[in-house]
Amino acid sequence: MLIQDLRRRALLVALGGAALVAASPGSARSNAGKPDMIVVFGVVEGVNGALAGATVFLKDSKKGGAVRSYTTTPDGSFRFTQVWMGDDYQLWARWEGKKSAIKTVSSWDTRREAGFTLMIR
Repeated sequence: MLIQDLRRRALLVALGGAALVAASPGSARSNAGKPDMIVVFGVVEGVNGALAGATVFLKDSKKGGAVRSYTTTPDGSFRFTQVWMGDDYQLWARWEGKKSAIKTVSSWDTRREAGFTLMIR
């Protein structure tokens, strides 16, 4: 009897904790379980490997076409945080007058992190 009561109480505590976490603002999600913000990251590569000092652009398809940019680190990586997933974005890189193909970050994507490799040839 005592063990059953302990199990029942433990289950109620666990369910109550899960309900609090689900209701907390930090775990809030937008429509259809999609995250509100994600991280867009990746690497820019050329013929001979990673490209340090390339400029990566993230253009919002809405909001007047706002563009954010990032200069790649010595290992060719980039990272955009706090990317609102209510909109679609275009992602590309430039280096020494050359441009990568444009990639799309879709508002339909439900990942919390979206990784890309941008190739410049």
